[in-house]
Amino acid sequence: SLVGELGLGISSNNQQTISQDEKVIDLISPYYFLSEWLSNICGSDKERQVFFLRKGMVGMPPLTLEKTGKKLGITRQRVEQIEKNITAKAKHSFHQARLVPLVEKALPIIQTRGGKISRRELVQLLLVQGENGEKLKFAIPLIDFLASLAIWKKRGLKFDNKSNVCTE
Repeated sequence: SLVGELGLGISSNNQQTISQDEKVIDLISPYYFLSEWLSNICGSDKERQVFFLRKGMVGMPPLTLEKTGKKLGITRQRVEQIEKNITAKAKHSFHQARLVPLVEKALPIIQTRGGKISRRELVQLLLVQGENGEKLKFAIPLIDFLASLAIWKKRGLKFDNKSNVCTE
């Protein structure tokens, strides 16, 4: 399977609660934190694979819709449909609430840079940490995805006109 081939190590555990200890441990390794978060949203390994490949979360640059489809043996349109479904599910308040620890970890990083940081630098300082952190080194599209969620805006984060992440 692609999960094994790419070393995604994604759990399909659909546990609906997360303890404070799990949040702390998972934030040491944002890769596992995000994998666990995604496992609660996606209904299948294929959906998780689409998200990981499209958001640059497998240690290589993000793939196009077409290349993702070819790699997974599905159509470009199906890849797009899966992405839309994941985005719709991620907008649910329950799933956004689970991202609060990660967004709150981003705030001081941005604030220590004068309230503005490039997306690439934020990826490096926030995501490329802990075990398997290198898999997230190309995850700029993940930052864009997070920025589309209300939880990002509620914490006072936005993009400026040069696509830097800023605090309000």
